[in-house]
Amino acid sequence: MAQIWPTPPSTLVQPEMAPPAPVEGGFTMYGVSRPPLGTDPKQALDEGSADLRTECPLELLRLNRQLLASFLELLRAAQALPSAEVDSTPDAALAGEPSGLSLADLQQQMMDLQRLINSFRPYQAREALIAELRSQVDAKRLLVADLRSAVTDSAAGVGTDGPSQSAAGGVT
Repeated sequence: MAQIWPTPPSTLVQPEMAPPAPVEGGFTMYGVSRPPLGTDPKQALDEGSADLRTECPLELLRLNRQLLASFLELLRAAQALPSAEVDSTPDAALAGEPSGLSLADLQQQMMDLQRLINSFRPYQAREALIAELRSQVDAKRLLVADLRSAVTDSAAGVGTDGPSQSAAGGVT
């Protein structure tokens, strides 16, 4: 059997490479150590703050506003004291700033917001699946209705204007 396409030149053919080995143990993402993949996700959520126990849009809105307010406060402090050092430890804050806001607090708020958003993902996936299944059911109902009308039209055409079939199966 002949090939439709010629074989590529040897300079373009890459040797087969094995995929990289899976990551063993925990990993770091956005500067935060994460548990190894495959661990219990509820255990990872329990390590966060207790504010995440309630899963409601009001909590999401509250966390979003709190994060924005903290970020603006940090920007105001950086504008007021541009030469001040910022430490990322939870106990340290901008030097000379009475608010006591630190980058670690901002990071914790971002992590809380991320955990809450991730807790909504199963609900979002389920709702998307339900919407897709409903659209498929509606499309199939339309097809069935079209098929029924076509059968009705063809049966009406065969019964009145079309050729009749005899008992032996032949057309007369």
